[in-house]
Amino acid sequence: MKKVWFVTGASRGMGAEIANAVLQARHCIVATARRKESIANLPRNENLLCLDLDVTDEEQACSAARHAVDHFGRIDVLVNNSMRWRRTPHGHRRTRPGSE
Repeated sequence: MKKVWFVTGASRGMGAEIANAVLQARHCIVATARRKESIANLPRNENLLCLDLDVTDEEQACSAARHAVDHFGRIDVLVNNSMRWRRTPHGHRRTRPGSE
């Protein structure tokens, strides 16, 4: 059965690898990034929906989820792969979305 995946941070790294694997397996995917243009490396087809999503923006997150359900009818799998970096006295440090 074809699953519908919702992947945050799909523009590079592990998120991009997951997105490619989902498409190769012929599942549907909602691939998100802060700027959907940064997801241009994914092969375009009817199983792919690219959306802008800053996971720290609750209104944008709700809108993206609604758009995904409107487009594919449901979400079966969520991969919350988004991270953000913040500068610390010792360099950059990865933090969870929304953490300060």
